Amino acid sequence: MRINSKFLFSALLCVFACNTQSADAQFLKKLGKGLGKFLDAAAAISTSDDDNNSTSANSSSRSTAAANYSVKATLVGVHRYAKGVRITYTLTNTSQKHIKAYCYKVTANFGKGSQEGCWYVMGLDQQSGGSYDSPACVLYPGIPVKCEAYFSDVASSSVSASNICVEAAYVEGRDNNTAFSDTGHPCMNDNNISPTKIVGTGSIQPLQPTNFEGCTYSNPDISLQVKSVARTPKGVNITFSVKNVSSRIIDLTLEQNAIDSKKVCTVYDENGTVYESTYFNDDYTSLTFQGYKEYGQKMFRLRPNESNTVSLTLKKIPASVKSLSLVNILLSDVNLKAEEEIATFVKFKNLPIK
Repeated sequence: MRINSKFLFSALLCVFACNTQSADAQFLKKLGKGLGKFLDAAAAISTSDDDNNSTSANSSSRSTAAANYSVKATLVGVHRYAKGVRITYTLTNTSQKHIKAYCYKVTANFGKGSQEGCWYVMGLDQQSGGSYDSPACVLYPGIPVKCEAYFSDVASSSVSASNICVEAAYVEGRDNNTAFSDTGHPCMNDNNISPTKIVGTGSIQPLQPTNFEGCTYSNPDISLQVKSVARTPKGVNITFSVKNVSSRIIDLTLEQNAIDSKKVCTVYDENGTVYESTYFNDDYTSLTFQGYKEYGQKMFRLRPNESNTVSLTLKKIPASVKSLSLVNILLSDVNLKAEEEIATFVKFKNLPIK
């Protein structure tokens, strides 16, 4: 309720004047000014309260509007990926409106409480690393769109993902079309965020098996087969093939890329000596592979069901060393820009040298 300060001021002044006939004019003038300031402040507070109530009502309206969009989330699969887990799901617009979805976050429980994802992909869009970095996709009525959420540092003992919740902001197309307003980022206002829960629990699928004991590759979309491990005149050579077993194109990089804190290759021998390479083809390693592309870094493309062979030579391993305790080789999907959080590695443990 707004306060009419002039009306209250006049009324209070009249009452005071009637009861203080002996007060001098100067005192009344000062008193009037003080009362005026007090009443103006009261009016400002009242106006602010009204504005806040109005804002609260508008926020409630926006929140309700966001929740009214009919979007269904369906679980596709849960896989081990890098040091964590990748959850794949689809979003389907069950209304007749054209909607644009902005991913705010995805949460899931892997057995130790709710955990928030570190990287998100929505259709063909993914994070870029900036502020209010929310990948987005257009949801046409009745058409599902595949999305991915990556979680880092999920315990190896975790066997399933439950309580999966997709939190997104939804924007309706202008004139029920695919033209969307770009005034302000929808995810900057929490009242725009609408949670969509995925019903059910997903079992975490293991990584692709290899043909070599103690060898793993932390990208579930790639099948790895070891061809040979042997000492040559140039050093210890490891040759293996990689095959794309997914339905999408994968560009694999064997360079440092933007992972500044990672080494492209780290080796521990049986004596505990450590060998590291910050890039391939340095003093410690030599690398060859087929059909790479040069985009400022060495990489090669694998189409679905396509294979390639990688040959890595470790140059500085002494002839007296008969086995390697650990070999860690960076081999990441360059199309995923979250290099640090979800970098993938080929790992050999207790590797005998013939």
